[in-house]
Amino acid sequence: MKKDYIYIFLISFIPQLIILLLSPPILFWDEYSYLDNVKHALLNTPYFEYYRFPLLWWILIPISYITNFNVFFIKLFLISIFSLSTVFLYKILEEYNNVFNLSLFFKKIIEEISHKPYSYFERIDKIENNEYKTKFLSLLSLKYFI
Repeated sequence: MKKDYIYIFLISFIPQLIILLLSPPILFWDEYSYLDNVKHALLNTPYFEYYRFPLLWWILIPISYITNFNVFFIKLFLISIFSLSTVFLYKILEEYNNVFNLSLFFKKIIEEISHKPYSYFERIDKIENNEYKTKFLSLLSLKYFI
């Protein structure tokens, strides 16, 4: 059982890490907004967006301070949090599987994904946005655990 959790973490973490290593170190507009909120909290800069979810930028404050706003390490930190949350989601679904039989629902979704005429790698190449590539690879990784 515990090996499953390690494999789930790795299958969620490794594709995102590969994309992070191969992509340029730039941020999207939304990511810059969160980073500006962190800078406002740490350095008292004038730019601040009040409608952003505060939990994320409060989580980013310590890692931004420690890494001196290094984008690579901030993204690496967020990837690890996302991968851990994937493990927790798997554990929750595993517990509810006996009651609600959720695996059939997810198997149907994955069957729909896998019956397309072209391969996964051709699909990944057609996706231009790195954030969507990461999400696609994460969904694809769930296929092997359901």
